[in-house]
Amino acid sequence: MTTSDQPPPPSFQRQQKRLLARRPPRVWLERAIQAGFSLPDLPPRPPAPAALPPAPPPALDLLAQRFQGHPEAVALAQALWLTKCGQRHLRQGRLLSAQSLLARAQAAKPDFFPAYAPYGAVWRELALSGGLFTHLRRADERFAAMPRRMGLLGISLGLEQCGTLVFAEWAAVRQLLGDSAGARQRLDQALAAQERGLALPADLRQFLLESGCLADPEAAADLAAFRRRLSGA
Repeated sequence: MTTSDQPPPPSFQRQQKRLLARRPPRVWLERAIQAGFSLPDLPPRPPAPAALPPAPPPALDLLAQRFQGHPEAVALAQALWLTKCGQRHLRQGRLLSAQSLLARAQAAKPDFFPAYAPYGAVWRELALSGGLFTHLRRADERFAAMPRRMGLLGISLGLEQCGTLVFAEWAAVRQLLGDSAGARQRLDQALAAQERGLALPADLRQFLLESGCLADPEAAADLAAFRRRLSGA
C-alpha cells in the first residue's frame, strides 16, 4: 500500500483561524447557521406528564470552540441554538423553561430577532392560562424596547425588513389587550416585513424563515386573513 507524500491536513482550530482571515462575513453566517441547526435538538416530550425533567440546555462551550476567535459567530450560533430549544419547549407547553431559554438567547445576542416572537408567545400563554394580564403588558413592553436592527456577521437588517413573526405576535398581544387599532397596525407591519423579506437573497431568506423571522406561505396567508377579519372585510 502506498502512502501519500502530502502533509496531513491542519487541525480544525488552525483551519478556523485561516478562514477567519480569508473568508467574507456571509460565509461565516453560513457556518454559524449550520452549527446552530446541527447540534442535537431536544427529544420529544414524554407522554406521561412530568415523567422526566426537561432536557437541560447544551454545553454552549461546544459552539464557542467551533468559532474560536470569532465572538460574533459564537453569539449568533448560541442564540440560534437556544432559540430553537425555546421554540421546542414552547410547542410542548413547557412555558417556564421556554422563557428561560429564550431569555438566555436574548442575553447571548440582544438583537437576535427570532428570539422575541416566541418570547412574547410565552408571556401571552402565561397570561391566558393564569388570567394575569400583567404578562401581556410585559410582552408589549418587551416588544417596544427590543432592538430595531439585527447584525448577522457583516449583514445588517432592520426589523421592518424581516420581522414578520415578531410583528405578528405583537399584534396578538395588542388584540388581547383590547387595542384593535394597535393590532391592525402591527399586522400591517408584519405583512410589509414579509414582502420585504421575500426580496432578500435566497440564502439569507432561508435562514430568516427557518430561524423564526419570516413566515412560511401558509402562515403569511393566515396573517393576511386575520388582518381582513380585524378590518371587518
